[in-house]
Formats: sequence, structure tokens, C-alpha cells
Amino acid sequence: MMKRFVMAAMMTLVAASAFANPPYRNSVASNDIAFITSDDPNNFNCVAFIETGEREMPKGPQDGLFAEAHVYEARFDDGLNIELWVHHQLGDLAVGYAGKVGLAMGHLPTRMRQTLNHVVILPGDEAAFEEAGGGFFGMFAGNIDTRISNDDLEETVFHETVHVALDRTLGRGAAWRAAQQADGDAITRYAAENLDREDLAESALFAYAYHATPGRLDDSVVRNIHDRMPNRLEVLRQVFEENGPRFQQIAPAKPCS
Repeated sequence: MMKRFVMAAMMTLVAASAFANPPYRNSVASNDIAFITSDDPNNFNCVAFIETGEREMPKGPQDGLFAEAHVYEARFDDGLNIELWVHHQLGDLAVGYAGKVGLAMGHLPTRMRQTLNHVVILPGDEAAFEEAGGGFFGMFAGNIDTRISNDDLEETVFHETVHVALDRTLGRGAAWRAAQQADGDAITRYAAENLDREDLAESALFAYAYHATPGRLDDSVVRNIHDRMPNRLEVLRQVFEENGPRFQQIAPAKPCS
């Protein structure tokens, strides 16, 4: 019995050492993988100006939490509408940034967008952030420009929306924890170093591209997915398939004038 236990422990150590170095630094900005492309189905229709007023703008340049914002509504053909709060310091550029983020959001499945209450857009050039409890994520104008130039804006929006949509449900559930343990590995170093915080969002982008657009990912990427996250892949397949079609009509679409 003791010999079998020792042998099992040794096999575990060998497997762990074999996968000690995930193949990607992170899912979005450190590779040339086209998880989502501008040619993919898109449900975005337009942004419409709503008002200028005070809104919570976390991480903004103002003193305190609140600042004046230009409020736009991103309107989608499935009838879902999400507010975009753009910091007043962006001035005449506000509508342009609202449109860029709205267009990227249009690639998201309806069910994922339904979890979003709003999106905050700020001046500056820092990494995107999210607050799942508040139902929103935030982006900075300079980083939006960088993500667009690197064809990564769609993936960034997807990653942050996964945090809002799934962290507090799937991410805390037994199925996801069991899949992590069974895989014994991670697809990116960022996920491996932040298993409780980033693993789900990192893994979801690989799984979504794998399931939603079969044949898109290179064979080497597919092999890494199968080797590093087979159990996570199955859990996320169930999540995406249970959500039904990518776009679902939930209300009449608002017109754009």
C-alpha cells in the first residue's frame, strides 16, 4: 500500500513538473491568437446619447468616486441596451470611444451581455478592470487604442465580461473547482498565478473560440487546450451550449436616429 502511494505521489510530481510552464503568458495581449475577429457575428447597432450627469467613475482622475460623465446607450439588435459612462475629460472623443467599446461588445453572446449593468470609460492608459459585484467593467482610452491596434479589443471585452458574468456563479461552484483540480494545470501563466481570480476568464476565451468557431485555432493551440485544460473545456462547453444561440431576441430593438 505504501509503495503504491509513493508511486502515485511521484507520478503526480512528474506530471506537475511537465506542465510547470504554461504555454502562454496570458490570453489577450501576449500572443497572436485570433480568438474573436471583426468578421465574427456582431449584434451591435449604435450608441445613442442619453445625458450628461454625475456617475461613479472608479479609478478616474477626479477627487473622489463621482465625476461628470457623458452617458451613452449601446443598442443591440437583440433588444439589449447597455449604458456606457464616458468620463467628461474625454470631451469630443467620448462618442468615438463609446462606439468602439459598443462594437466590441456586439460580439458577445446575448446571455453574457445581460450580466452587464454598464461600462465605464476613462482617460488615461491603464489596464482594464472589472467589479463583478457592481455588474460593470472599466477601460481606459489609451488602452482601448492599444487593444485596437493589436486586434485585441474584442478579447479584452470578452475577458472582462466573463468576470462579471461567471466569477460569482460558475467560478465559485463545485464543478469548476473540480475541473481545476482534475486538470492540475493552467493554460496561461497569468491563470496559474491567479487561480482564484483569473483562471476562469483566461480559460473561457480559449474555450469559447474552440467551441464557437471550430477550426479557427491552430493545431498547436488546440493541443495545448486538450493537454492543459480538458476538464475546464468540458465545463465551459456546457455553459456556452446551455446559453443557447449566440444572439437571442429579448425585446424589440430600439431605433437609431
